[in-house]
Amino acid sequence: MLFPKSLLLGVCLAASSGLVSAHYMVTNMFINGVDQGPGKCMRIPPNTNPVTDINSNDMSCNVDGATPVARACPVTAGSEISFLWRTWPDGSQPGSLDPGHQGPCAVYMKAVGDATTSPGYGAGWFKIWEDGYREGQFCAQRIIDNNGRMTFRIPNDLKGGDYLIRAEQLALHQAQNLGGAQWYIGCGQLIVSSTGGSASPSLFTIPGHVKASDPGVHYQYWTQPNDSHNGYIIPGPRPYHQSKTGSTSPVENRKERGTWKCLVENANWCAKAVPGFKNAAECWSASADAWSQLNTCYNTAPATGNDGCEKWEKMCTSYQNHCKSCEAEGSCSGIFA
Repeated sequence: MLFPKSLLLGVCLAASSGLVSAHYMVTNMFINGVDQGPGKCMRIPPNTNPVTDINSNDMSCNVDGATPVARACPVTAGSEISFLWRTWPDGSQPGSLDPGHQGPCAVYMKAVGDATTSPGYGAGWFKIWEDGYREGQFCAQRIIDNNGRMTFRIPNDLKGGDYLIRAEQLALHQAQNLGGAQWYIGCGQLIVSSTGGSASPSLFTIPGHVKASDPGVHYQYWTQPNDSHNGYIIPGPRPYHQSKTGSTSPVENRKERGTWKCLVENANWCAKAVPGFKNAAECWSASADAWSQLNTCYNTAPATGNDGCEKWEKMCTSYQNHCKSCEAEGSCSGIFA
């Protein structure tokens, strides 16, 4: 399997089968069915490798997950959220979870002062959803059957404000070894609108919400009678159950943080309009501004890809050609759109 040169993807040998197994990550967040775009409002790790040290701060939002991104997406309390899992983060090839990486899933949230500055790890997390083994399948298989989507609702009684939202999928194929469980984790940044909310969930610390010796973490996956996992216990705290009186009517229209009038987007990068110009020198200055933005785009592009950067590069080239043309004609004025 050949990976794109821009990606550092983890590939491992499954000890139980000897087959090549692909790792994966959360790449997109859907809000009420609307795709926010690859990497947007998401803290994307550098590769698809799992976290195995449950005492590491990486357990909160994965490797480099303590570094926020510039955007937080607006939602209303009670909204439906879907996370998209991919083997190939840039979507260049199909694939979600590896079928050999069966196990449970969970979603946690944490209220923070500012989602675009909070590191995330530590106290304040609460679980809002989990899915283990039922009807003869683990959650992982249901994600595969749903083309990589993991769908749930955030509580309708949440208080308004900034939150981190954390997806967790636990792969059990090596969990018979103490410390062998593989944690696949991804975090998004949200701004929740609410009528005020009465939610008061029990709070937990991540890392610290699970132990390596927990029965759902140190688990004899391959020796279950008749391949049945009906007795499987999902690790971690139990989910918070929302009240029946919550409302999805926002008290205010909270807007996406970090939004500019973007000409082009790539994950959390945004191309902004360059200055207008009245002569050739100013035209070249505006063109240079565009190329400088392009450099930032490529340098900050996450594993989800650089399609937006490539689109902006074409625009930069057209800006440059325009400056050449108008300089030759001796008359340069206008704006780049």
